[in-house]
Amino acid sequence: MEYPSGPKLGEEHRTIAATLNNIAVVYDTQGRYEKALEFYGRALAMRLKRLREDHPDVAATLNYMAIVYETQGRAVQVERC
Repeated sequence: MEYPSGPKLGEEHRTIAATLNNIAVVYDTQGRYEKALEFYGRALAMRLKRLREDHPDVAATLNYMAIVYETQGRAVQVERC
């Protein structure tokens, strides 16, 4: 089966960062916290390259990461977020 090809997004496009963040949410929901943190970290890195540190998308990703760390009892990492 062939799929129509549309415009290509750059590797650091905001939609890619949002998708990585959404994948992290799925891993988090499954209790696969290390995978969730991996994808949150990738999304955060992309967002920080394109957005200010005080942008709501950056804050949201940091919040999600803090929740995962808190769930794991990793208070030191929560303070870093």
